[in-house]
Amino acid sequence: AGQFVETGGYYVKGDAGQAKYLVKAAQAADEKGDHTLANGTVAVLQVGDAINVKQFGAKGDGTTDDTAAFNAALATGLNVLVPDLPDAKAYYLTGPTTPLVRWQGISGQSFTRIVFDTSTHYDAFTLTNDCTFKNIYLEGTGTTNGTGIKFSQGTLELDYSTTNVVSDCWFRLCRNAHEYDNAFTNTFYNCQFRQCATGMLATPTPTDVPTGGYLANLNYFNCRWNGNTVNDVNISVNGTSRCRGVNFYGCDFDPMAGTPTESILLNNAALVKWDGCYMEADVGDASSIKQLVSTGSVFLSMKDCITNKTGGYHLTASTLELDNIWSFAGTTPESGDPFVADVSSELTIKGSTLRSSANDFLNAAHVTIDDSVIRLAGVNTYRINERWKLGVKIFEVTDTGITTANISDYEEGEYAMTLTPAAGTITPNFSFNVLGFVKVGKLVTITGQYLTSAVSTPSGVLTMNLPFTSANLTKAAGATRSIVTAQLDGVGVATNGEIYDLTISVTENSATAQIFGMVQGTTGRTFDANTGDWFGASSNMTINFSYIAA
Repeated sequence: AGQFVETGGYYVKGDAGQAKYLVKAAQAADEKGDHTLANGTVAVLQVGDAINVKQFGAKGDGTTDDTAAFNAALATGLNVLVPDLPDAKAYYLTGPTTPLVRWQGISGQSFTRIVFDTSTHYDAFTLTNDCTFKNIYLEGTGTTNGTGIKFSQGTLELDYSTTNVVSDCWFRLCRNAHEYDNAFTNTFYNCQFRQCATGMLATPTPTDVPTGGYLANLNYFNCRWNGNTVNDVNISVNGTSRCRGVNFYGCDFDPMAGTPTESILLNNAALVKWDGCYMEADVGDASSIKQLVSTGSVFLSMKDCITNKTGGYHLTASTLELDNIWSFAGTTPESGDPFVADVSSELTIKGSTLRSSANDFLNAAHVTIDDSVIRLAGVNTYRINERWKLGVKIFEVTDTGITTANISDYEEGEYAMTLTPAAGTITPNFSFNVLGFVKVGKLVTITGQYLTSAVSTPSGVLTMNLPFTSANLTKAAGATRSIVTAQLDGVGVATNGEIYDLTISVTENSATAQIFGMVQGTTGRTFDANTGDWFGASSNMTINFSYIAA
């Protein structure tokens, strides 16, 4: 007793289990870190800031159960090293390991492989507070059971798992790559979640409600979700629980082709952000794999992201902002990256170039499209700036002009005005025959100046065309008359070149308006219905009037 002994290995020399021991008198020994010697004395493992699982009997041959060795090493509360193995071998776990305690870490030597048996469901590793987990390739044996890392401090609402860091790890072939109870300020760096059922599962539902569980400030940097079969991300907040901040920076989302319904599933989440991310469903699966399905989630935002051949964004009672998003969806299906939103959802698109469906946005409560180009499926029409409210568009400008097919509530544009007499012709000056119009709801206002360049014996009733057919309302409520002024030089006026008042009369359910002359009599002014000959080759009419469209 009292002597220090150094070994060359745990089972054999050079197996990385070498350690230093202090021989003490007979006492209890765990037979893992400590060992009872033949003479009854005990060799007590001497540790510094860290130990490794080989010193506790882990073999790492891929078949021997190393669970007890991991548990003994973690039970020390010290940082645990998992040494590299030769010939692509792995450590093997058959059950849950001891939860890491505060300030404890576990680290592979470089990129060390650990396989855990997922024939039953358990959490391979549990992080509590201020723990680290790095340089590990953690692989299950199937996706029906098993969670790679569980973030959990306990089942009470105040038992938050906080300020843990996971870096440079892969998680593969298990039910959940990682899962959260109540948690905040946990961070992943440079990790991959591949071929699991769900890459990230967050369901804060504690047992001691009333105030509920909590998720906040969960951060992912340069991580990748690839080939997962149920969801890449599932944040489902129930009851009185809350989610207040999940952030993805520079991450990739690429689910298993044809398998999941949605890549990202959100229920009652808030403040979820994607910044500089790449999102893709495999070729041919855009119609079946939705990029985002959100219910009851608010303050969602995507910035500086690329989407490629996804099934789009599907919102129910949710709010989403897209800022500088670029979509290069494939031609099959042509619609690519659609937006489907219900009457309780709000969507904002800024500075983006997207490919979408002609029927998108129609049900959303509020939609704002600002400085964005959105190519509608199958047609060369682009939406540049739009404002929608309660499912009705109130403002739009397109690079192909104003069309009634695209605009229902607010429109502005130009149209070519023509004057048509009952007999003869009036030819416009084609530099001054285009009028402007603004249509707000059904109220149309027309402004502009009309000049003639030639006439051919015009006479009789004179009409002008309208940009929209007039309304047909009860008791002629859709009819209107407006006074305009004109400088006229036709044979029907008393003095050429003088200013005359004209009345534009819009009757109901008509695509034209009649122009009456106003004649001063001895007892007042009367209408002259035959104003075709009032216009000559140099007539000039200033127009500003409104009417109700159908």
